[in-house]
Amino acid sequence: MASSGIQTPLTQEYPAIATMSRQEIESLLAGYNPNRSDPPWYLQQATPTMPAEETGFEAFIESQPQIQQLRQESQRLLKQNEEKASRNMTMQPGLEALRNETQQLYDRARKYEQEWPLLDNQMKEAYKRFSPSTLLFTLTQSAGKLHDQSESLASAFAEGLPLESGAATPTGRDADGDATFVRRYRALRTTYHRRNLMADRWARGTITWRDD
Repeated sequence: MASSGIQTPLTQEYPAIATMSRQEIESLLAGYNPNRSDPPWYLQQATPTMPAEETGFEAFIESQPQIQQLRQESQRLLKQNEEKASRNMTMQPGLEALRNETQQLYDRARKYEQEWPLLDNQMKEAYKRFSPSTLLFTLTQSAGKLHDQSESLASAFAEGLPLESGAATPTGRDADGDATFVRRYRALRTTYHRRNLMADRWARGTITWRDD
């Protein structure tokens, strides 16, 4: 005898139950003996791969379109995951090579980072030769040497000493000795006055140097 057709959440979810008799529902809930020669309709609609030892309720659930749709969706998602896993496996060698290259670059960067303090100190020491204070000292010292050289040349000329060596032994000068002295003395004094003037202006802060 068919059921009264009362709508419940269960019959709405599984419409096949709405047409089942009470006896069929009780048989469904009680389980099914696979040795029976007259299996109910819901077992006849079960999938061929269903194990014989499954209960009638499980067989009924598996026969429902909603469950079959969920199973198909599950199979589809599983296949997608397998395809993605396969693609990931094909990318693995390239990723491993990229990781090794990245590690090598990182190790090299760490090595340069550790070497930088020493190189920075060496660079600062080398730059000291070109610092404003060092250049001013060098310029002043150079001007002083030019002054001493010009004075030594004038003394040698006045004492009749050789202009080339400035030796202490008097010696005669050739005809153009005066012209040679004037030319050399003028060159020394000109360079001296230029450097001395620059050093003086630098020391007074009227000369500035750009870092670039």
